[in-house]
Amino acid sequence: MRRDSRGGWVLLEVLLALVVLGISAASIATTLHEVSTVLTRASDAERRLESAERLLNRYAARTGAELERSVGRWTEGGLGVRISRLSPSLFEILIVQPGGQMALETAVYRPRHDPP
Repeated sequence: MRRDSRGGWVLLEVLLALVVLGISAASIATTLHEVSTVLTRASDAERRLESAERLLNRYAARTGAELERSVGRWTEGGLGVRISRLSPSLFEILIVQPGGQMALETAVYRPRHDPP
């Protein structure tokens, strides 16, 4: 039998390859965890924005008289609502997230129908 001149180097190379493989696997696992966390946060943010959009649309569909009665600030469904009258026919509607950060804003025009 012929003896390999490399001696124990083959075993060392195998061990080194296993270490590199282990480090790569740990890196992939960490990356997958981070991706999962980011996707969860994005999904939560999208749900909050959809909720704010539904609330904004509900107020934007109101008549001028209903908006006049709604001028002010309050909380609805965990979101802050602020309706301001910018002019006799123009109203601003703000939807604010719980931390005070503005989620959505719009202005709606509702012409006044004064009696002749």
